[in-house]
Amino acid sequence: MSLKKMIEEDLIAVCNMTKKQGDENSFKQMNLKVIYGEIQRLPEKDPRNDQVVKILKKLKKDAKENFITAQNFLNMIISYLPEEEEPMTEEEVEKWISDNIDFCDFKLNKMATIKIILGAIGNKTDGATVKKIIVEKF
Repeated sequence: MSLKKMIEEDLIAVCNMTKKQGDENSFKQMNLKVIYGEIQRLPEKDPRNDQVVKILKKLKKDAKENFITAQNFLNMIISYLPEEEEPMTEEEVEKWISDNIDFCDFKLNKMATIKIILGAIGNKTDGATVKKIIVEKF
């Protein structure tokens, strides 16, 4: 099941539960609405899990930086995030690039490969690292 669908189902369940209890402004319901609202802002109707994770990580960072935000909101965001994967080292990224990318196809613009690389590697590295490796090594 996709993360978006899981969050959507949780929101529906919480809304139904709070209606029955007469508490339609519950903290959990408001937090889920914020999370779901951010996901709805994506241009894709059915976003990939990595896109949802990116939003959740941004909300997590914002919640940590904003002391007004309650700890419950942060905990809710964390509950939807998958286990953190170890980030790839620069050497691992460089090896992956050399094994999988043929720069002959990108003679004029090697930077066009950044999007392809990040799409394949996912959340294991960031764009700045990939760009640095391409500029220095390739």
